[in-house]
Amino acid sequence: MRRVIAHTHKHTSALALRARIAPPRVVDVAHVDVPSRAVGQLSVTSLRSYAAFGVPATGNVPRAPSSAGIEKPKPKPAVRAAAPPGTKVELKKTGPAAGAGNTTPEVADEAKSSSQAHLARMFEDGSSFVEHGVGGLDKQFGDIFRRVFASRMVNKDVARRLGLQHVRGVLLYGPPGTGKTLVARQLGKMLNAHPPKIVNGPEILQKFVGQSEENVRMLFEDAEKEARQRGDNSKLHIIVFDEIDAVMKARGSGGATASIVHDNVVNQLLTKLDGMNALNNVLIVGITNRKDLLDPALLRPGRLELQVEVGLPDATGRAQILRIHTDSMAKEGLLGECVNVDDLAKETVNYSGAELKGLVTAATSYALTRHIKASQTFASDEAESAEAPVVLMEDFMSALTEVPPAMGADAATLEAMRPNGYFALDDSSAHKHAETSIKTFVKALQDGTTDHMSCLITGPPGSGKTALAATAALESDYPYVKVVRADTVIANANADAGTTDDVITRSLKASFEDALKSTLSCLVIDAVETLVGVAPGDADETRAPNHPKATATLSALLQRKPPAGRHLLVLLTSSSPKTLKRLGLAAGGVVDGAVHVPELAVDQARDVLVASGAFASSTQASSAVASLNRTSVPIKPLLSTARLARATSPESPDGVRVVAPSAWAACVDRTDLAARA
Repeated sequence: MRRVIAHTHKHTSALALRARIAPPRVVDVAHVDVPSRAVGQLSVTSLRSYAAFGVPATGNVPRAPSSAGIEKPKPKPAVRAAAPPGTKVELKKTGPAAGAGNTTPEVADEAKSSSQAHLARMFEDGSSFVEHGVGGLDKQFGDIFRRVFASRMVNKDVARRLGLQHVRGVLLYGPPGTGKTLVARQLGKMLNAHPPKIVNGPEILQKFVGQSEENVRMLFEDAEKEARQRGDNSKLHIIVFDEIDAVMKARGSGGATASIVHDNVVNQLLTKLDGMNALNNVLIVGITNRKDLLDPALLRPGRLELQVEVGLPDATGRAQILRIHTDSMAKEGLLGECVNVDDLAKETVNYSGAELKGLVTAATSYALTRHIKASQTFASDEAESAEAPVVLMEDFMSALTEVPPAMGADAATLEAMRPNGYFALDDSSAHKHAETSIKTFVKALQDGTTDHMSCLITGPPGSGKTALAATAALESDYPYVKVVRADTVIANANADAGTTDDVITRSLKASFEDALKSTLSCLVIDAVETLVGVAPGDADETRAPNHPKATATLSALLQRKPPAGRHLLVLLTSSSPKTLKRLGLAAGGVVDGAVHVPELAVDQARDVLVASGAFASSTQASSAVASLNRTSVPIKPLLSTARLARATSPESPDGVRVVAPSAWAACVDRTDLAARA
């Protein structure tokens, strides 16, 4: 019987250093169960010490069979890696008894043999997303069906002979709330695929080095395993990246540290999509409302090659969405006969699908409130037997004011741009001529004569340019109207947003991008000279703009042609026409036309004061204008002075407040309206 020395590693190393050692303890190997993995962990010094006492230094310690009374150590449970983002963790049986269950999910027999027959039925019936609970996307459905579904409907032998490669990537982009995520979820059901892995973009990023790239690789593990086992019979795996712009930004666009992580994640996804070992049983669906932020390499064929814009629905699409959300109450007889869905669709221009759902919810709340008030007249035992609430058309009309569209007209800002109101002058005035010219631009876009036009409204400070532009935008009935002003842009910017030039440049890009999401839009860019960074009123015609990036960006955006089916009108106001002409931002350059708004003549100023109610008679108004000693009067400070003088004048006995001569003289001095000697 071979005998070995039972010493710990620490004690064995000490034997070589001590002159006097205790007699070694001798044990029988047959009664010691040394795990084989412990031998592999011994250091070289330990093995040499063991060899000095007659133990082989190879690490293979011969062991006699264990006695029946000694229990073997139980193996430790296996440690599983964290599940990739977007997957549901399920505990499954492991080991040989589990077969292939611990690698890929078992596919049912009918799923293995089934083709995409239901897609053929949908193609023959002319079906759309409506039967799947998605409305307003008939055109988008046609594009997805042709590119994604058709190649998966043909026989595999035909696909092989054609050398057909399935579309592996789809990008859904558009405004928020238009149904992009809903479409992505329905794709998995329509394609008989595995339940989609839905990953929020920021979930991919981790603080540990290499973990972000590992998260991307883990998303493809199931598809890779099934492709190795089943080949062409592999079931489709769908991976949905919600807010993909958060992790797939253009490489090099972040900071010094952020770019490294984001660039590696982009490289890893590109390798999985179109690398040497690209899979044919994977469909990547990216969702974003900022397509411009994505890396260009991600959008080329072979990757996210099918790019579908999920925009705001038209009247037909809005009617489909409203019918989907009112279908349940209509079947139960709880939708009033007075509700006309088609008329309601015409009233909800530029509403997204999510906003239409919110509109139905708000209308239902009005019906519930009416029902609760009516139920209070019943006894407690009769309340449950009362009739259910019926949603009426008046409930929807009340909900329209409660749920406005995010892509609608910014009426509040436009009204703030004309605090003193707007006063129409006689038809022969220059102001009326300017108003008529702007309406010509508005009508040209409405009739579809052209798809984009720009008009520069010029005039001295206070001549009423901004009020005229705001009035034209409000009366245009355009579904989307946005105002861009330098003061608002700078006030809403973050503290670390960069220079003023960078902030204005980003705001201009975002404003034009948002405007082009609507079929008919109007942008009002007030005080262009302030945006580009030049002095107002042509005070310094030779000075270069302080915001060169914003100047170049505005020039490029004004020349850009909108996408098909989109129409954009841009109204610009400025009191520095000569400087803008030198910068190439005037009529004859990137602007289609110009309209001049002069100051008021003396008689026009009198009529405006009478129309505003500041003076009771034309005689009093004429005296007030004569006291200014001006041949022309700017309308904006004139109305401001009249409003201030009226507020500070005493109220008459009949309750009418008009401007007193003393109050007018005091306010003229305060507003510096009178001409200086």
